[in-house]
Amino acid sequence: MRPMTTIRYVLCSLLLGVMPFAAAEPALPELPFGAALIEADGPRSGIHILPLGATRRAMSEWQLEDKKQINGQLWRQTWQLPRTTEAREFHQLMLDNWAERGARLLFHCKERSCGSSNHWANQVFGVKELYAPDDQQYFTALHWEQADARHYIALYSVERANRRRYSHLLWITADKAKDLPSAGVALTELTSGEPVFIPESLSQEQKAVWLDGLKALLLEQSGRQLVIVGHYYGEGALQAQQRQSKTLATEWASALQQAGVPEERVSAFGLGPLAQQPGTPRKNGVVLFVRER
Repeated sequence: MRPMTTIRYVLCSLLLGVMPFAAAEPALPELPFGAALIEADGPRSGIHILPLGATRRAMSEWQLEDKKQINGQLWRQTWQLPRTTEAREFHQLMLDNWAERGARLLFHCKERSCGSSNHWANQVFGVKELYAPDDQQYFTALHWEQADARHYIALYSVERANRRRYSHLLWITADKAKDLPSAGVALTELTSGEPVFIPESLSQEQKAVWLDGLKALLLEQSGRQLVIVGHYYGEGALQAQQRQSKTLATEWASALQQAGVPEERVSAFGLGPLAQQPGTPRKNGVVLFVRER
């Protein structure tokens, strides 16, 4: 077996062995082959930013194309990789390992498609060691959900001009009690163009609060239309899943119409398990969007 092949095999085996990936507090990996932990902190409670897009220049400033605010616990670690392990190779091994455990891809970019490494290093992560040539960077955001916890993972790996390699991990475990925004918070997100997920399991009392808020929003802003997209992940063929998801969306549309919202102000669609909005859980429910009419 060639030396580099041996390194790949052992590295992957160690990662598989030390990452149980099934706890609310993450079991972060003990990195092999002389990798050094140069920075670590957490957990930190609060609202944290998960990058979901590349950096792009807008109005003479670099900004993330997309991001998600998550209320929960944040852990951060920065590693310097040994010279025997390329940043690209290490990054991919980590992603493969998490994918085997059920993590779902939210966003991925590499090299110049990620935008400015200087922005990633200094504005997004605040770790100067991560500044590298734009063609030597790799970023991935993942989502992994279990019965009692929802995890969001961001991994950014680089190879600097001096051949030093670094990888930076953000791990956010969402606060389940605060994961579903209140109707007031959700309406604010809707008016700013953000989608909002509402699970099927909502109680009648909670649903009544949402309906009152949505009605007030639509009647106040006559130039906007509410789009309701149902998602269903139960058993059955795709067509049956789409029918069930359309039923979920139609129930919300009908309730709003009965409350006095004109029919033309609400559209309902059913996609079954297809075209899931990034960052939303794989649960039965509806995703709400507000758009101009």
